[in-house]
Order: sequence, then C-alpha cells, then structure tokens
Amino acid sequence: MRYFLLLCLLLIKYQNCYSQNLDDFYFTDSIDFENECVRAIPEPILDTLIFPNSEFMLINYVGFEKVNLKNGDTLIIRNCGCETYSLVFRFEIGRDDTRIDNYDRWYRVLVKQLSMIENAVKSPINIEEAKFTLINYIDNYNNQPLKIGEIISIEDGTIPEMMRFDKVLPLDNDRVGLELSVWIGPL
Repeated sequence: MRYFLLLCLLLIKYQNCYSQNLDDFYFTDSIDFENECVRAIPEPILDTLIFPNSEFMLINYVGFEKVNLKNGDTLIIRNCGCETYSLVFRFEIGRDDTRIDNYDRWYRVLVKQLSMIENAVKSPINIEEAKFTLINYIDNYNNQPLKIGEIISIEDGTIPEMMRFDKVLPLDNDRVGLELSVWIGPL
C-alpha cells in the first residue's frame, strides 16, 4: 500500500493515458478538467463486493485502482481521458519460462485475466464484450504470429469502442506486466 501510494504521488509527469515504459504507468500531467474535458472525474470502477480490498487514488484527474487477485496476481487500472473514456489494465502476473515475445501465449493469458475481472468492472466499457472480441481476434489471425500494439475494434457504433494490447513488460521477481488499453471515443 505504501509503495503504491508513494509511487502514485511521486511520479507526476505525462499527459496521455498510455504508459511509455514501466515507470511511466503512474505519470500524469495536470489537466484543466473543468474547461478541457467532456467526461466526469474518474471514480473507482471495481465492484467492492467482489474486490473489497481494492484501493483507489485520484491524482491530477487520473484514477488509479489496485487490487490483489485471488491467484496472487495484481491488477492496476489507470482511468483517464478527456475526449475519450480510457482504461488501461495492467496485470502483474507470475511468469513461467514463456518468452516475452511469445505474444500468442500472452494474448491467451490476457483473456484469462479478463475472465477473472469481467463481472467486477463497472464502467461504460463492456469487459466481457472486449474479452470475446479478443478471443475472436486470436482465433481469426490466420495462423500468423500475433502482434501487440494493433488497434482492435470492439464496437463500431456512433461512439467507437476500441482496445489495444500495448505491451508485455518483464518485472522483477519472475513477474511480467501485461497492459491492455480500452477506450470509448472521442465522446
């Protein structure tokens, strides 16, 4: 808890929602929220009946929510955006001997992680729909090696809903971070 709070408070730097490297995940920049943003100030999105020990912090109008999952993994959610409603999910999971660049495996792990949280996320973004879109994306990749960083459409309605598997990051203690960005917008 202390590490989480300290890291959030000390690392205020970048304006966009997407982390550039491991240390940038908690960076924010001050936003003139009242004059520049069409969306509300971020609030916790995890259902506390399912995750009663989740922690939420708001820094410069960017919400950070953290929870330790039952399997020992950690989920950190970054909730931000002005013209878009954006969530960045970072799953910090135990790592086996899978290579960092084995994206086929990491996509499947990401689907399992989303399955564990889909009923607990209360937001305009339908995580169950995102999970099924990801499964279809994996199944329809025509036996080509999967890549990260590609934008995947969840819904093409009046306001588009998209996602992107941003990165696989080696962490210390035989752990890896999987980052998935999902967003609706522009609003």
